Amino acid sequence: MGRVMIDLATEQLLTFSQAAARLPSDGSRGIVDVSTVRRWATRGVRGVQLEAIRIGGMRYTSVEALRRFAEAIEHGPTNGGRPRRRNPRADARRDAELDATLTAAGW
Repeated sequence: MGRVMIDLATEQLLTFSQAAARLPSDGSRGIVDVSTVRRWATRGVRGVQLEAIRIGGMRYTSVEALRRFAEAIEHGPTNGGRPRRRNPRADARRDAELDATLTAAGW
């Protein structure tokens, strides 16, 4: 997918704080933090970066950009079709955290 830009004429702009507040909670961690939205816009996730623009001193994304970001993440890696690199230590840490969460929830 080529780089899509936010269209100021047709898209509903959101500050990063507004974007974080609009995202659903997973129940265990509360709302998405604004720093997470900022990280999605700067570093991305699985080769996908959240579209953002700067107007004056403020950074914005859009409802439509959030939708495109979520769809791109859902459809797998977009880093040139290569599978994402695995990090065994990080994977083990996530697995241990998930096991602890499930155990605490009675699963």
